[in-house]
Amino acid sequence: MKVLAPTLPPDLPVELHAKRLLLDSETLSDVSVRGQDLVGIKIKAASISESRLEKVDASEAHLERLVVKDVVLENCSLVAVNFTDSGWRYVQVSESRCSGAQFQMSTLKDVVFKGCKLDLVNFRFAKLQNVLFQNCLLNDTDFYNAELKNVVFDACAIEKVEFSAAKMEKVDLSSSELGIVRGIGSLKGATVSSLQLVGLAPYLAQEIGMVIKD
Repeated sequence: MKVLAPTLPPDLPVELHAKRLLLDSETLSDVSVRGQDLVGIKIKAASISESRLEKVDASEAHLERLVVKDVVLENCSLVAVNFTDSGWRYVQVSESRCSGAQFQMSTLKDVVFKGCKLDLVNFRFAKLQNVLFQNCLLNDTDFYNAELKNVVFDACAIEKVEFSAAKMEKVDLSSSELGIVRGIGSLKGATVSSLQLVGLAPYLAQEIGMVIKD
């Protein structure tokens, strides 16, 4: 699977007042932002484009209907950020903490999460296409009623995940560690390894009402 990378202009100017700029114009574009505090910021329908954000703390921000395009986020804190109904295109998120982030009803296309902590993240009713999760930790991650197309979980630790009512097409879980899976019946369209299938057997039996007696 090929995920298209963000396209950023060369020599991005440094923006020293990203919070003020976002509050005033609801837009960040063609800038580099490093080590700034966006904790708890509240903006609806803002946009971030062709920018690089490094070591930015946006914990508990409310950014519903945010549009993110051609953006790189590195070593950021997106803990408990509300991204409800947002749109992400050509985005790379690496080595970032995303615990408790809310992506419900959002659309993510050509997005990479690399080395991220994604526990308690909500992807309910989201649409994911050409998305790569690489070396990520997923625990209590919720994909209820989500649509996943061309999605790869590469070398991830998936401790507990909710897939109930999800729709999958070309979803590859085969290189990841799978723990507790809820909604295993929704794995139609997914690829798993033979070893993973053995581990999934108890959940599959429970799903179809099979009784196992030794």
